[in-house]
Amino acid sequence: MEVRRCRVFHGSSRRDLRSRSTRARRSAQLPWLRVTLPVMWFLPLTLSNLPPPDFSVASSPASMTVTAGQSGTSAISIAPQNGFNSAVSFSCSGLPSGASCSFSPATVSPSGASAPTTLTIATSTTTAALRSNRHPLFPTALAAVLFCLGLRKMRRLQTLSILAVCTIGLGLLNGCGGGSSGSGSGGSGGGNTQPVTSTITVTATSGTLQHTATISLTVN
Repeated sequence: MEVRRCRVFHGSSRRDLRSRSTRARRSAQLPWLRVTLPVMWFLPLTLSNLPPPDFSVASSPASMTVTAGQSGTSAISIAPQNGFNSAVSFSCSGLPSGASCSFSPATVSPSGASAPTTLTIATSTTTAALRSNRHPLFPTALAAVLFCLGLRKMRRLQTLSILAVCTIGLGLLNGCGGGSSGSGSGGSGGGNTQPVTSTITVTATSGTLQHTATISLTVN
């Protein structure tokens, strides 16, 4: 009859087997941990270093020349940056007297691509005439005043007479100057109308973000 011998494991031997099994499992997990832990630490740092969403604004053309009483247009483009997709509104400043601006559409919302709007600047017939003949006879009037003051050493009666003539002459000169300006603003303009050049500032706003573009406007 065959007698089988059985080996009896004591408590310490069982503990050794369990510890060996635990070490084996940990060794199998170490490569995964060595790869995962650096990625887990690097990912939050990468996300925190990303720049915030923003946008830029550009105009084309950057200059325009129009005749008084007519309109000019320029394309305004909003380019998103870093995932920007909020609404952007527009305004303009630096317009010459008698001119106005409008945007179509009034607001844009870029979504992965540039969003355009059209700026229209409307002028009036008085825009360019405001600079012409504003004081066309001012040098002549100033010379007359200086001439009158130069005669103060003459006798009192003669001085008063000359001052009275100078006063009447200045009144006539101002009347002629006003009539000339009125005819210029009436649309004829005459030959004395000078071009008016202004720098228009287009402001694009979205929340706390604000960017500008400039356009040179010349009104003939």
